[in-house]
Amino acid sequence: MQNFLDCIKTRKKPISDVGTHVNSVNTCHMANLSMILGRKVKFDPEKYEYVGDEGANKLIHRTQREPWTITA
Repeated sequence: MQNFLDCIKTRKKPISDVGTHVNSVNTCHMANLSMILGRKVKFDPEKYEYVGDEGANKLIHRTQREPWTITA
């Protein structure tokens, strides 16, 4: 908590920033997706898609149901 407050004052990056957390969580999602599909998957972080695997790419996003949608 103190690190967070110090970062607010100094505008420095915290010990654990958002980018680090996103990469960590995405790794877990990729491992789970591989287990669900029962095979290895290869992910391209530049394109943010699975290489040559349309089945895995379909599982990246969920179909949103009205009225609960997110637009960015």
